[in-house]
Amino acid sequence: MCMLIETAAELHEANMELLRKFDTFCRDRGIRYYITFGTLLGAVRHGDIIPWDDDIDVTMMRSDYDKLLSVPKEEYPELCELVEPGQDGSFCGFTPMFKDGNYTGKMIKGSDMDDGSGIGRVGLDIFVLDPSYTGLKHRILKMRQYILYAEARAHRPVDKPLDTKGFGKLAVPVVKFFQFLGKRKGLDRIMSKYWRISLNLKSDGKTLYSPCNIPNELGHEYDAEWFSDTVYLRLADFDCPAPKGYLKLLEYMFGDYMQLPPEESRYPEHFVLKEFQDQ
Repeated sequence: MCMLIETAAELHEANMELLRKFDTFCRDRGIRYYITFGTLLGAVRHGDIIPWDDDIDVTMMRSDYDKLLSVPKEEYPELCELVEPGQDGSFCGFTPMFKDGNYTGKMIKGSDMDDGSGIGRVGLDIFVLDPSYTGLKHRILKMRQYILYAEARAHRPVDKPLDTKGFGKLAVPVVKFFQFLGKRKGLDRIMSKYWRISLNLKSDGKTLYSPCNIPNELGHEYDAEWFSDTVYLRLADFDCPAPKGYLKLLEYMFGDYMQLPPEESRYPEHFVLKEFQDQ
């Protein structure tokens, strides 16, 4: 029986249950992953899921993601599914998701998990890491990915206001122009070009990046040494695998990561929850 999530407590419990399922699923098949981004920040700063966070973030190397893709659907936990970007013919981002149909909730309109139905499944974001290198050529290729991301936005089931942080005032008209072009291209064609760039990048052996990120984080480059081994951190009542350079990763992503964000920024990004409905 599917449970409809309405409160942050219910959602966090569902998220932790999903993370445990995913952990067992991956361990049994020799698939390595790490908690990352908001989930990693929650473990370090709160010892738990961030109170206003509403999903789980993990990273894994491309080789481990390929292992995940090779697992037959029949072996997945009950009502769980790996949803690849563009799988249903629409675009909500380039981030694969491990979704749990045992729990659903009302979606914030236009969020990255909003497929237009208004209801979404609890999910775990998977940020795949690919080899990269620093230099002008790579920056040009990443700019091509920014353009393809803008074109793919034309295939969103529900349009989302553009986050222009880090891009400047010209971002909106530029993105709208490429969205216009994207309407005249098939989503499969756009996504194929996008992934081809990632899979054909040369590497300096020292740098990683994730093509699964949102555009204003697509330019992030990570030290491969940070992900060369696993440590375990407590998240609520569960010991989670984290990259050995997790503190450096947090500093790179968030700066003073122990500092709480402004109160007006403390709200869920995907689910409508009772505690936050007045925000």
